[in-house]
Amino acid sequence: MSVLGKEVQAGGRLRTDLDYGPAFLGDRHTTPVIVTHGLIKGPTLCLTAAVHGDEINGVEVIRQMLVRTDAAKLSGTLIVIPAVNWLAFMQGSRETPERRDINRYFPGDPQDDYASRLTHALFERVLKPHCDYLVDLHTASLKRSNVPQLRADLGDPEVRRFAALLNELPILWEDGSRRMLRQVAARAGIKAVAVEFGSAETI
Repeated sequence: MSVLGKEVQAGGRLRTDLDYGPAFLGDRHTTPVIVTHGLIKGPTLCLTAAVHGDEINGVEVIRQMLVRTDAAKLSGTLIVIPAVNWLAFMQGSRETPERRDINRYFPGDPQDDYASRLTHALFERVLKPHCDYLVDLHTASLKRSNVPQLRADLGDPEVRRFAALLNELPILWEDGSRRMLRQVAARAGIKAVAVEFGSAETI
């Protein structure tokens, strides 16, 4: 399997970097992409976290999943992007430095502002070509807390079937913004849901 131009063998794990291109001072920056490619053929599940840089619960969920996932026993492939909004994550900020909520910028534009270039690179180079299923991990915004819940468009029968696999979480049937990651992924044929739990800036 090839991801971002790097090969990973069945039963192996690859850590590579997604290049987001130049940031504000002209320096290029990247974010990690980790691929666990199972020995047994199957679908590809993608996990994203820190789309909002201060929502760090998902980063720890992904870390624990990687520790517990054995490629030799895995059917299919797991692709994780632990810190989508890398600059915001490093600064402990919800938004990009130009105060953009990137979850309203998908699928992005390679010729537009920073938020558009970031979302375009992630969606076109990783998610769209590889993901059959997507779980986007979030928390409530600052000074609020969410009970664990699943957000999904249950009008899509494929998304409904996927949501039913994710244990006994309360489900909020929500269309959401047309430019949020979950909605754009679903329109591209990826079965996508969002999980919300806890508060920003805490694990």
